[in-house]
Amino acid sequence: MDNLYISGAVGLVAFMLMYKWYKILAPLILLGLLGFGIYSIFG
Repeated sequence: MDNLYISGAVGLVAFMLMYKWYKILAPLILLGLLGFGIYSIFG
């Protein structure tokens, strides 16, 4: 039971970190794609 609880807590923390990083990285990825599109059109 302890191992299940620990693995669940670790999974929850990992999910929260991934969600936080995704919220930070998603706009950067979108901006990167937008910049690449503009560069490919005008470059």
